[in-house]
Amino acid sequence: MANLMARFVAYAQKSFHLNEALHRISDGRQHPTHPLPDLLWLTVGGIVTGIESFNQLEEAVRNGDFDKLGGSQHPSADTFARALAGIDAAELRAINDGIVAKCRYNKSLQSVRVEGFRVAAIDGTGLFATYSPRLGKNSHYRRNAHGDEVDEPIYLENALAVSYVGGNGPLLLLALVRIPAGQGETTVAQCELKRLFQVHCRYCDIFTLDANFARAPVLNVILDQNKEFVVRVKQERYHIIQDAAGLFDHTPAHQVYTNVKVRDDSEAVFDLEIWEEEGFTSWETVRKPLRCIRVRETRKKVNAAGEVIGSKTITTHFVTSASKQTIPALTVWKIAHARWDIENTAIRFLKHHFRLEHAYSYDPRVIEVLLALFMLTFNLFMLFLHRNLRGKGTMKGIMRQLYRGLVLLAEPLVLARGST
Repeated sequence: MANLMARFVAYAQKSFHLNEALHRISDGRQHPTHPLPDLLWLTVGGIVTGIESFNQLEEAVRNGDFDKLGGSQHPSADTFARALAGIDAAELRAINDGIVAKCRYNKSLQSVRVEGFRVAAIDGTGLFATYSPRLGKNSHYRRNAHGDEVDEPIYLENALAVSYVGGNGPLLLLALVRIPAGQGETTVAQCELKRLFQVHCRYCDIFTLDANFARAPVLNVILDQNKEFVVRVKQERYHIIQDAAGLFDHTPAHQVYTNVKVRDDSEAVFDLEIWEEEGFTSWETVRKPLRCIRVRETRKKVNAAGEVIGSKTITTHFVTSASKQTIPALTVWKIAHARWDIENTAIRFLKHHFRLEHAYSYDPRVIEVLLALFMLTFNLFMLFLHRNLRGKGTMKGIMRQLYRGLVLLAEPLVLARGST
């Protein structure tokens, strides 16, 4: 069997010329001992094999595990931190933009769709926390109450992610950026949406959003880009839902479906009752009449014989800018459910397997660069899994094989001159 790490690096180089791109990253250090491309390759190798910190990466490098990837020099944890602090994260994000653009152009994302629509999701997430005022001085400050105990301060590091969702292909990250202290996730979301539109323009058809992003400024930015949105809202908070309830409460469901799946390969099945109406102007700050959809969904647990052995019913409200003629209500429901992909595939995998939830550094400059490297590495990994390995093996299993391949490399991966 071919060495998987050699195959991964060869794929990144052949498909996206990653080595040349990393050699173009500006080094903010003066007369460095350790070349920046070597340090970046070591960091990428550490991320894709589940290394949890710069200290662990230093130890693995010192033990010789990375000698065939980043050279025989053994940089310290502090060297990684100093090098990354001098990088402009925008240069790394530009590499990721190029990868996404190439995948869109060569139709690598054709299967990443919901009923023919290319869908993206936005979500915020916490990365790590500290009780130290010194370490958390650049993070979000919050007080936590613990029963009758005195409140104690906690400092939180947060990030915002934008990802493709739906379908069964590589769910690439479009953005993964730090949320600076003093800013909210909706403010950062608006900035990232504007940046993505400038870079990619027609990168998606519709956004699916959770209630946290049900804010007019975010929704108006999406509308300004000639895109649609589906947003889950809470009934008690919005006049538009209260207005819709007056129409829905005393009428039978407009549409009824049984044994529906969110996607073809899904195990869960649902029975649905759907009410919908459009032309609502109750959300006055959103610059378009909106459509309100109420869905009463019963999720059924089915055994191997196809017998229902349990069920749970909930009622959810969605607001969308898309008309009935543009997107059927059932498709809206599927698009809303696809939002979970950004949590279950992107964020959860990044945090629990790529170890993003561990604090490599508390320096905001280093964190911003690391987020760009995590995004870049995650996308390369997803593309490698779906496009090169054709989905053979689990994501966690592939990571283990990558580390094993890294240690067992017979010859160095000659990266210094842009080849593998």
